[in-house]
Amino acid sequence: MKGYYDIEEYEAYYRARDNGAYRVILHSDLNNFFASVECILEPRLKNIPMAVCGDEELRHGIVLAKNELAKRYGVRTGDTISDAKRKCDFIAIRKTRYDEYVKQSVRVREIYLRYATRIETFGIDEAWIDISALAARRGKDVFAAGKIIADEIRNAVKSETGLTVSIGVSFNKTFSKLASDMKKPDAVTVISYNDYQSIIWKMPIRELLFVGRKTNEVLKKLKIQNVGDAARQKRADMKNHLGKFGELLWDRANGYDLSPVSYYHNTDETKSISNSTTTPHDLTTEEEVTSVLIPLCEAVTEELRSRSKKASTVKVYIKYSDFSSFIKQTKTLPTNSTKRVLDLALALFRENVGEFFCIRSVGVSVEGFSDSASEQENIFDIKSPVDKTLDLLRGKYGDDVIKRGCTVKNKAISSFDKKHVAFNSNI
Repeated sequence: MKGYYDIEEYEAYYRARDNGAYRVILHSDLNNFFASVECILEPRLKNIPMAVCGDEELRHGIVLAKNELAKRYGVRTGDTISDAKRKCDFIAIRKTRYDEYVKQSVRVREIYLRYATRIETFGIDEAWIDISALAARRGKDVFAAGKIIADEIRNAVKSETGLTVSIGVSFNKTFSKLASDMKKPDAVTVISYNDYQSIIWKMPIRELLFVGRKTNEVLKKLKIQNVGDAARQKRADMKNHLGKFGELLWDRANGYDLSPVSYYHNTDETKSISNSTTTPHDLTTEEEVTSVLIPLCEAVTEELRSRSKKASTVKVYIKYSDFSSFIKQTKTLPTNSTKRVLDLALALFRENVGEFFCIRSVGVSVEGFSDSASEQENIFDIKSPVDKTLDLLRGKYGDDVIKRGCTVKNKAISSFDKKHVAFNSNI
């Protein structure tokens, strides 16, 4: 969720679009990705119900992905291992192998690069692809051309990797992502400017990206249940109820999502740095949440400093014990200070989580990078020499050489691999 755009910019874009300047954006979502990779590595799994699950002893023991056969027995992502076995007592369970998933993800992205240079990843198994120029060269009906291109990509992925992908085709990132969810597996869905209201506006409002549990509760009180309800509100009223996010929600419901698809080679690094963890037991106190946020903030800021970068946006991700979740963000002067990022993360937590809670997963992300050498030190970074000293000590002797008292007290929930191979997947 990058920035908020002025309504005049929308109008200028749509005037241009009415003269034929359509954008054509694909959202590609690899089907049952982890499970599909496991079935490629172990072909016999294709013929039996199977699921990829986290470590049960560390309370990560939930279904992360399942194949179509398991799905027929009612096994769902988020089920506990015991739930999955109760639904299908002969289901095959496999632990995650992130190294293999990364390899396959890179192979798929190399296929995308044959069609576009603007490819923005969203986690390990999803990506937006801007094919506007290619679609315009293919024919006057750019959405028909977009479907042909999407089918070409879908078939190439299947024949070259053995994986299947669902692709949404639309004129912005929000609608293309919604479209990719409509037909699965191995399918293409088109939502054009001419039919988006009849398709999108019927969808529950919670289907829009970043509409979490608390936002959905507010919207229910306003009798906003589907996307069309939000679209028909006055933009100013949405802002009054939900602040800037209300404006963003209204814009996206009405198709005014101008957020660009980033260039794939725009970065010698990723556009964001994030880390998250699922704890061995539910977090029910602020002290416990702090004990988890500390190593997460240390991880992302250490990575920032190692790249000589500072970030101007901090995000916090919270998943409750009922598997509902939300993401909130805040802006800051460019910083790579652990203390500053931790303070902002704690503030986001306190502002958005009530007095009583049961939390199973926490994540922290930073983005909006700038070169640290070009940024003047700000008042919030006065402790940066401490960070540098800690970086040197931990680099030489390991993460355990110096720890905060809070994390030592709550070692069971704060000790996790901060440098996991999945470290940079978006939250």
